[in-house]
Amino acid sequence: MLRKQSKLMLVMIVVIFMFSFIGNASAITLLDQITGDEVQTDAAYKNAAYKLKQLGIIEGYPDGSFGVDKTISRAEFAKIVVHMAGMQSVADDVTKTPSCFQDIKTADWFNGFVNITAAQGYMKGEPNGNFRPSDNINEAEVVTVLLRILGYNDNLSREWPSDYISKAANLGILYNITFVSCKDITRGKVFILCTATLEQNVVQYNAISNTFENAIKVEADIIENGDQEKEVPYTLLQKKIQNDHRERTVEIITKTE
Repeated sequence: MLRKQSKLMLVMIVVIFMFSFIGNASAITLLDQITGDEVQTDAAYKNAAYKLKQLGIIEGYPDGSFGVDKTISRAEFAKIVVHMAGMQSVADDVTKTPSCFQDIKTADWFNGFVNITAAQGYMKGEPNGNFRPSDNINEAEVVTVLLRILGYNDNLSREWPSDYISKAANLGILYNITFVSCKDITRGKVFILCTATLEQNVVQYNAISNTFENAIKVEADIIENGDQEKEVPYTLLQKKIQNDHRERTVEIITKTE
């Protein structure tokens, strides 16, 4: 991982320019273009897709394809986010809950997913009250959301989107892809970024020190003198698996009552 991070930072290029987002009048920000050892081939994309499918994060299309060259909408990405966080049953519970966004109806298939991503602060809407569910999501937005799932927030240093992009680069999440922040992202890139994010430790913000620290969990360490509890960091994948297990347990208990 250290080798990847060092190599990535050597080829990091930051180009300052102005661009606008549809539906948002604020327009001055950064284009961060990062070029790594590219693995942008169908095989690499599909390999990442198969991993995510095995974890229940994506499903693919009815014909068995994953549409790696296609763009992805904000609503579609919201569904992936919920599954990465292991909160799909919670999304099911709020699928009939009215949305806080004026451009989303309760009957929309993605309503529950958007409700959860908004409630958790993973995804945000526009100042005018719209979520823009059918709009394509760009690379900077995807990286921002993925880091928020890990526990990072707007207390990162620098302005958006450079704050989230720089952190993602330091973590090695952007290794092996060419990243252009304002470009509409393809599904294949989303799959690679998601698999890389799952390997990262979950963090929590310490307001006193203004730093992000590894979140910890307590587990038993078996030693000669008996069980001893120890605190250890955990990855997003471990958190998802734990959440999935908890949801299945609740489902089984509910069915047997």
